[in-house]
Amino acid sequence: MAHNVHRLQEVEWVTTTSLLKTLAGKHKTSVNTIVKKHKATRSVNGKNYRVFEAKAERKGKEPLTTHFGAVPLIRKPESHITDKIATPRRQRAELLQRLSSDECEMCGKKGKLEVHHVRKLKDVNKPGRKTKPAWVQRMASLRRKTLMTCEACHKDIHAGKHRSEWDSWKIVLESRVR
Repeated sequence: MAHNVHRLQEVEWVTTTSLLKTLAGKHKTSVNTIVKKHKATRSVNGKNYRVFEAKAERKGKEPLTTHFGAVPLIRKPESHITDKIATPRRQRAELLQRLSSDECEMCGKKGKLEVHHVRKLKDVNKPGRKTKPAWVQRMASLRRKTLMTCEACHKDIHAGKHRSEWDSWKIVLESRVR
C-alpha cells in the first residue's frame, strides 16, 4: 500500500551486506568469496532475482536448500490491513509472584522484601569445590539468579554471615508450622 516502496531497497541492501559480512567473518574469508560461492538466481512472477543460496547434500534424499532474497519490492494497492488488538497477559510473571508473596525465601519471615541478585550461577555445583553458602544453594535449587529476602537476610548475605543449609531450612520449616 505504501507509495515509497522503493525505500525498502536500502533496507534490502543493508540486510544483504550484513548477511554476507557475517558469513565472511564466520568462515574467515572475504565477502567476495562468499558471494562467488553462494550466488544464484531465482524467478518470481517471471522476473529473475539474484539470491544467495546454501545447499546441504544428503544421502538418498534431496539436498536441503535455503536462500536469501527473491522478494519482489512492488506496490500492492489492493492489499488489506487488518489491525489486531493485543490481548493482555493474564498470568503475572514468576518474579512478580515471588515478590508479591511478601515471604523471605531464606527464613520464611513475612514483610517487606529486598531482591538479592547475582550475575551467574554457573559454577555452583562443580565437584571438588568447597560447599557454597545456603543462599547460593537455594538460588541454584530454584535455578534463579534472584532471591527474595528480608532485610536481615539480605544484610547477612552481603556481610558474609552465612547460615548452614540445615539451619536455613530448619527456620523455614519452623515458620511454616506456626
